[in-house]
Amino acid sequence: MVSYKDANRATAAGAIAVLYWSFVNASEGAAQPLNPKLIFERCAGAVVLIQTERSAGTGFFITPQYIVTNKHVISRPGISETVYYRYEAAYYTHRQIQVTTRAGSTIPVIEVNAFREHPDIDLAVLKVPRHQGVALPIFEKVVEVGEQVVAIGHPRGMEWTLTQGSISKNDFSEENFENLVQLDLATDFGSSGGPVINKFGQVVAVVQGGYLFSATGNFGIRSDILAGLLDYYGIPYNTEPVVLPSTEELQSLARLIQEQQRSLSKLREQLDQERSELDRQRSELARRQNELTERERKIARESAELDAKLKNAKVFLDDYDNKRSELQDEFVRKRTELQALKAQLDNREKSIASREQYLDDRERWLREKEAEIREKLGDHFSIDVLASPMYEIERKQLVPLRLIVGCYYRFGFERNDRKIVIQANKIGVAATRQLSLLGWEQDEVSLALEINSQYRLCLGVVVRQRDLLQNRPVAPREPLYTATFLADVLPDNALHLGLSVTGITDRQFRSPAAMVGLQLGFEINFLRW
Repeated sequence: MVSYKDANRATAAGAIAVLYWSFVNASEGAAQPLNPKLIFERCAGAVVLIQTERSAGTGFFITPQYIVTNKHVISRPGISETVYYRYEAAYYTHRQIQVTTRAGSTIPVIEVNAFREHPDIDLAVLKVPRHQGVALPIFEKVVEVGEQVVAIGHPRGMEWTLTQGSISKNDFSEENFENLVQLDLATDFGSSGGPVINKFGQVVAVVQGGYLFSATGNFGIRSDILAGLLDYYGIPYNTEPVVLPSTEELQSLARLIQEQQRSLSKLREQLDQERSELDRQRSELARRQNELTERERKIARESAELDAKLKNAKVFLDDYDNKRSELQDEFVRKRTELQALKAQLDNREKSIASREQYLDDRERWLREKEAEIREKLGDHFSIDVLASPMYEIERKQLVPLRLIVGCYYRFGFERNDRKIVIQANKIGVAATRQLSLLGWEQDEVSLALEINSQYRLCLGVVVRQRDLLQNRPVAPREPLYTATFLADVLPDNALHLGLSVTGITDRQFRSPAAMVGLQLGFEINFLRW
């Protein structure tokens, strides 16, 4: 399959969705409800208005360069059925088709692909210059009957209208309906070519049309048929959902994992009880085996005695043969019963071992998934310590150390393709102490803002300075203001390494001082939710 990869959508979203789907199937009531408002906000931007000189319809982006619609939306009127389905002349050219986005902009059409080798499927694709906007993913399977869906289109000229309903039927045996699903939602002239979207923002059907004056006669082309055509003609598309579970739903999944772990513990206790019962049965089997062995010995002794008696008395021969035959038959029967019981115990032991392996694998998988979910939650507070040796440009002298300690609130998280936080914005307060070659020099307090864990701006005031004459800390005679800009070359690391520029001046900008230098330090993040 040829898939389109959106640079702004991380592939780890698929992993979260897979994890989410596996657990909503395992627990009743955990399923994500259909949210028409959210779907319209996320997906309406991908729907376009398609107009020709005689008609109008709907289409939608599947990638920034490809728009899906119906053949009949872009067909010329008055063409026979044979020409309509077989020849490109039956369709308007790319210069005669106008595509309008929801933002109101008009996009030129580069190429019209009416799927000439598939004339009986009412689908077509328009190629346009690369458009920066939303593209809808395709659901590659047959949508289930009863699933809640929405449709977005332009019925009777009412542009970008959303209707809500469900799937009524998906398994037509009639030849003319084999590629269709029946829709229990409102559509009209102008809705043709529009997307039918599920709760995850995926296209499950393309509106085709319906019977006039019929409340149940609306139909759409299945999304798996659309995906097959796109694969056949080498047209890229995306399948990843655009509506993903929220943090609350992920936390609900974590609670569900804990509940299943408790269920597994109870099941393990039951297995331990069964194992104890099996041990008891093994002991019983060993006892019965000892009894049979003792009886075998007894039979052997009695056989020897009978053999001796045969030499002395022929009269006892018939009794001996009958008793020996009876004892041998009983021995064979008991041995057969013992073998059958042993086979049953072996089978139960194999079954218990298999169930133990399954439980161990399941418990390990749950631990891995729980750890993965915890990694995707971000720390919201941070404390860092920075040390900056500086050079003061005006006085042309070295400032050995400026020590900065700050406490910040983290927001605006940026995550990698596995949804793990790698960068964030921060805002907070910082305290600075400047040391000269003669010792302590001054203290500052500032408000700090950091962008993408890389650039930081601190604006503050000097709260006290060393009085050189009295050699003690005093407040500045006039307010002194500071501005510091820090640039970190290791934004994805807990260690800080970068450049620092600091300016100090008074209210009248008299005797300004500027310093440049390096910054070294580290940060600690905490309070994850």
